[in-house]
Amino acid sequence: MDEIGLLEPFDRMLADLFSSATLRQIGRGELDPEIWITLESSGFLDALVCEESGGANLSFATVLPLFLALGRRAVPLPVGETIVARALLAQAGSDYRLGPIVLGVPSLILPGAEHSNFVLTEDSRGVKLQRLDGVETVGASRDPLSRKEPAIGMEEGRVTKTAPAAAVLYAALIVGASEAVLEMCVDYALQRTQFGKPIARQQVLQQNLALASEHVVAARMACETAVRHSSWPSPLAAASAKLIASRAAPVVAGIAHGLHGAIGISGEHDLNLLIRRIHASRLAGGAENYWAGLIGREILADPRSTLDLVREEMFS
Repeated sequence: MDEIGLLEPFDRMLADLFSSATLRQIGRGELDPEIWITLESSGFLDALVCEESGGANLSFATVLPLFLALGRRAVPLPVGETIVARALLAQAGSDYRLGPIVLGVPSLILPGAEHSNFVLTEDSRGVKLQRLDGVETVGASRDPLSRKEPAIGMEEGRVTKTAPAAAVLYAALIVGASEAVLEMCVDYALQRTQFGKPIARQQVLQQNLALASEHVVAARMACETAVRHSSWPSPLAAASAKLIASRAAPVVAGIAHGLHGAIGISGEHDLNLLIRRIHASRLAGGAENYWAGLIGREILADPRSTLDLVREEMFS
């Protein structure tokens, strides 16, 4: 199945399941169990699972548009995380149909954890599930882990698969939500008039939107690069994608709120839903400074020149 044939039914399903009113209900802790049942029965959660385990065996590049769609729809449930977790559990020969699963990577927050029972962790022995029962919830996240392992670094000589996938996932969620925010900004600027003409004609506003668009396009290209040349995200390319996307997040959010004014901060405006997802995804799995430090250490520790490292690790 091509990306369009996969994306269109998935996006229609998200539009039906996650209206603005439903998103606000979920934010208040009122999750209809039928939503996850519908997601489960759709088969999309098994997109990355190998055929031998009953999945679709799609590549990460093919599934990337689904992650972008989750961002555009401001989905607060760990749908993307569960898609990744199921693939890794299936590879390990473990039962993977266990409901919502979050990814246990070094992070200040675990988005969607309040709707999950399990967190997927990975060490030198492989992946395993840890129950989230009894973990104290703070806002829209829970943090049961105090692990300090490097996200893309070596653990006993082995690069983990969870962290690069999580990095690309969260980067894609930022990109998808940011693209929706930019569309909202353009529509508002064309409709809002000041001194008898749309504010979209103001040059400073045009420059700000162009700046935000530049950041978002760069982040999208970084996500696509991370999954283009292999079935699973390249660690260095995944780190770059998360760095670029996280760096774009405050730029997009600041420009969007500056354009909309106080109305965009109100809970009744849909901009609020998207900006919250952008900030959550920025922190999830480490923000831009975290990934910049990891990339810098990888470059300094590698004997190859920076050009050779980037060319061989990201484009081969």
